[in-house]
Amino acid sequence: PLNAMLGWANILRAGPASEEIMARAVETIERNAKAQARIIDDLMDISRIISGKLNLVPSLIDLGPVVEAAVETLRPVATAKGIALETIIGPGECPVLGDADRLRQIVSNLTTNAIKFTPRGGRVDVRLAREGAEATLAVSDTGRGLSAEALPYIFDQFRQVGGSSDSLNEGLGLGLAIVRSLVGLHGGTVRVESPGEGRGAVFTVTLPVEIDRREDADERTASDDTSDLAGVRILVVEDETDAREMLEVGLALYGAEVRTSATAADALREMRRSIPHVLVADIGMADEDGYVLIGKVRALGAERGGRVPAIALTAYVTPGDKRKAIAAGFDLHWPKPVDLPALVAGIANLLKRGKPSR
Repeated sequence: PLNAMLGWANILRAGPASEEIMARAVETIERNAKAQARIIDDLMDISRIISGKLNLVPSLIDLGPVVEAAVETLRPVATAKGIALETIIGPGECPVLGDADRLRQIVSNLTTNAIKFTPRGGRVDVRLAREGAEATLAVSDTGRGLSAEALPYIFDQFRQVGGSSDSLNEGLGLGLAIVRSLVGLHGGTVRVESPGEGRGAVFTVTLPVEIDRREDADERTASDDTSDLAGVRILVVEDETDAREMLEVGLALYGAEVRTSATAADALREMRRSIPHVLVADIGMADEDGYVLIGKVRALGAERGGRVPAIALTAYVTPGDKRKAIAAGFDLHWPKPVDLPALVAGIANLLKRGKPSR
């Protein structure tokens, strides 16, 4: 893209240009600037993925509207190319725990790829359905298709389908690699099927359906009055000031006696002064993180608070992250951003167990 941008810029700089040349130059520079931005975004995403620094911002969302929104943004591209683009959403909701922007990126990358390799007059279908405990997203096209030899490598980084040098292969071949990584971070899988070259392809993503904890919290609140935390001593450990103050004020509204700490070391000093009924700790803290903190807490004797029920607050929400938090010594793994009523219900439910679960 830089070649075209710099070339047309040089043409404009060389001297007066007709309105036709000016319009052509501006359109070309703009189009290639957008292509360059996409390449940079892809490189940044791959860099974050490789270094383990791609953080999700999860929430409980219905996947249907996310899919529809992503497809609609690409409809003008399909229309301009003469491709029929259809979205088929199955009945009912597909609640998943995930980052809405990253889920939209998955849908967008797959749909863009399908449009890119489908000739004029072709068709692209984007289907979403809930199948038991899984949400299934399938993006199918009537395009170029894939040979049996290409299928095993389609999700590799910097892999170009077919390896030709035509304009269809603009970009770095990172889109599908990013899809695979993002799907994995959401605890899902992605696969591709194609009957052969010239016969189209189908990319299928499966994601785990998440039980809506907010609904569970509402049910528990109605039946068990779990929203009352009157007299419950809670120690909140969070190094981000705004998040710490939000939890302090929010939990206090439910009657809790809240103390806060900004570091693991300060939290341990607070526990020596007074053992809380519940520990709520962020995982991603500087210096000593939540895993270090819970390890030191669990090393304390029972009389010093070593068995205090503990909840991990974290933006790391894959099944592996949950297992890691529980294995480290936490009793509950709770995703950020925090749904306060649901967290309150979770705290109350944890206290009703009588002892920490393992």
